[in-house]
Amino acid sequence: MHTVRIPKIINFGKNALSETQFPKNALVVTTAPPEVSSKWLAKMKITDYMLYDKVEPEPSIETVNKVM
Repeated sequence: MHTVRIPKIINFGKNALSETQFPKNALVVTTAPPEVSSKWLAKMKITDYMLYDKVEPEPSIETVNKVM
């Protein structure tokens, strides 16, 4: 079984990134290239992550299973 946790609170505005606590590990689903994503992950101090950047509209079950 897999569990996906989505934040209950969305922080935004000036200094939101520096004032928000992030987990140390994460599955990051993004359309940004790895060199851009890694800069953001470093700013958020997320050190243990899996980066998935092959996002597709309406993904198939097979695609979802590849990520999990």
